[in-house]
Amino acid sequence: MTDSQAVLSVLEDYGPLSDYGILHAAKAKGYKMTPSSARTRRSELVTAKKVRAARSYELSSTGRRAQQWEVAR
Repeated sequence: MTDSQAVLSVLEDYGPLSDYGILHAAKAKGYKMTPSSARTRRSELVTAKKVRAARSYELSSTGRRAQQWEVAR
């Protein structure tokens, strides 16, 4: 499975997640991915209109708002 497929699979299974959440959910499912590759693949999926920004945010570990992403339907 490619990293793009892994990101899409994680978002389908878990719903809206931030880039950080995508990375950790993918690792929990056994996918090997770096933070950079998770962000890049998610960005490519946004460009391909398979993923879109959700109307929700989560707080990062530093207390900043992090955009959540969801599968575009």
